[in-house]
Amino acid sequence: MKENAPKLVCTWLWQELLTEKDIQRSVYTGKKLLTKRQSMLLNSQNY
Repeated sequence: MKENAPKLVCTWLWQELLTEKDIQRSVYTGKKLLTKRQSMLLNSQNY
């Protein structure tokens, strides 16, 4: 079991990094969608 500990830690860290990247990506796309929606609302108000 102790031999596998570093491997488990590496896997856990890798998954943590992966989820962090995924979260950042989804936040980024969410912000893009939000700004797009806001600009659409602003454009519709201008007409």
